[in-house]
Amino acid sequence: MKIQEHIGKIGWTIADKIVIGVFGFVSLLQMSMMRPDELGMWGLMASINLWIFAVTTSFGLQGMIQFGAKEETRPKADFLGLTVHTGISMGVSLIILLFRYPLADLFNEPRFVLIGLYFPLLTLVTIPRYFVLKYLQRDYRFREYFFVDFVYFGAVAVLIFYQKFTTNHIDFMQCLNFNLIGSGLSSLFGMLMIIRELKFSTKTSLKFKEFAVFSFPLTVNGLIYALPRQLDIAVVQIFFNSSVVGIYYSAKQLYRIFEEAGYAASGLIYPSSVKLIAKGKKEELKTLMVKAASFLFCSFLVVVIALNLGLTDILIKLFLKPVFYSAIGQFNLLSLAALLLPFSLMSGYIVAEGKSYIAAKYSFISLIGFFIVLIAVGYSGNAQLIPLGIISFQLIFGIYSYRYIHKNYDFKLSTIFQAIPDSFHFIKKILKKK
Repeated sequence: MKIQEHIGKIGWTIADKIVIGVFGFVSLLQMSMMRPDELGMWGLMASINLWIFAVTTSFGLQGMIQFGAKEETRPKADFLGLTVHTGISMGVSLIILLFRYPLADLFNEPRFVLIGLYFPLLTLVTIPRYFVLKYLQRDYRFREYFFVDFVYFGAVAVLIFYQKFTTNHIDFMQCLNFNLIGSGLSSLFGMLMIIRELKFSTKTSLKFKEFAVFSFPLTVNGLIYALPRQLDIAVVQIFFNSSVVGIYYSAKQLYRIFEEAGYAASGLIYPSSVKLIAKGKKEELKTLMVKAASFLFCSFLVVVIALNLGLTDILIKLFLKPVFYSAIGQFNLLSLAALLLPFSLMSGYIVAEGKSYIAAKYSFISLIGFFIVLIAVGYSGNAQLIPLGIISFQLIFGIYSYRYIHKNYDFKLSTIFQAIPDSFHFIKKILKKK
C-alpha cells in the first residue's frame, strides 16, 4: 500500500478528525459552563447511546460493507443493514424507557428517569446519521463523510457558543437539545445526499442467514469491545456519584481525540483489508498492517509524552473550573491506553478474514479483566484510578490481537517504529521534487 496513492482519501479523513479535535476544545468550553453532576448525567446518557450504536454498527452496518462490496448484493445488504440497525437501536431505547425507574435506583440517580424518557428520541434522530456515514465509508467517499460530520459538530458548536455569550450556563436538558438538533440536521443532510442513489431490494442472492452468520459474532465482539469504552461510565455511576462521573467524563472527552484517530485509521483499513484478503494479497496486507500500526503508535507516543509533561495541566486549567482539576491525573493515566490502541485495532484484520468469532473471544476475555479491575477500583473508592479499567481492557485485547497477527502474518514488534524512517524518506522525496 502506497500512502501517496491515498492522499486524497487520507486528507479528507484527517480533515474530519481535525473537526472532531476542534470540537473537543469546544466541548471543554461546554463543560466549563456545566456543573459536574449535570455533565455526569449527560455523560451517562451519551455513553449508553454510543454503546447502542456500536452494537448496531457491528451487526447491521458492518455487514453493509462486507456484502455491499458487490453491486449485485448491495441493495439487499443496504436493506438488511438499515433494518437491523433501526430495529436494535429503537428496541434497546424502548427497553431503557420502560425500565427507567429500576435503572434510576441502580445508578442511585433519580434524574435517570428523565434520561430514559428522552432516550428513544435521541436514538431516532441519530439512526440515519450512522447509516449514512457507513454507506459513504464503504465507497471511500470521505469528502461527503466529512461534511455529514461537519454539520453535526458545527451545529452543536454554534449552540454552545450562543449559550456562552448569552447565559454562560448549560444544564443537562440544554445539552440534550443541542445534540438532538445537531444529530437531526446531520441525519437530514446525509440522507438528502444519498437518497437518489439509494436502492433497497429483498430479491438478491444474499440471504439474511448469511448476513446474520457473518454479523452475529461481530456483534458480540462489538458489544463487548464497546462496553469498557462506553459503559465504564455506567459502572462508575454505580460506585460513585454523578459529580465524579462528570469529572471522569471530562477526561474521557479529551481521550476521544485518540479514539477518533483510531476510528479514522480503521475506516481506511477495514475496507482495504477485505479486498486484499479476497484477492489473496497477503504481503500487501502485511505492509498495510505495519504502516497503519506504526504511524498510529508513533503519533500517539509523541502526543502522550507532551500531555504527561504538562500539556494536560495547561488545557484543563485553561478551560475548566477548579472543581474539574482532578481530571488532570485521570486523563494522564487514561492517555497511556492510547499507546495500546494500535494493537487493539489489529482485531480489524481478524474480522476482515471473516473470523469475527476469534475477535469476540478476545474481547470477552479482556472484558473479564476490565470488570475485575474497575470493580476493585470502585470498592477502593479512589476515583483517580478509574482509568485503569480501560487500560486493562486495551492491554489484554491488544496482546491477544497482536499474538494472532504475529503468528499468521509474521508481524514483528520491532516494526512498530517503522513510521520514523518512512516519514523521513517521504519528506526527502518531496524535497527532491522541489
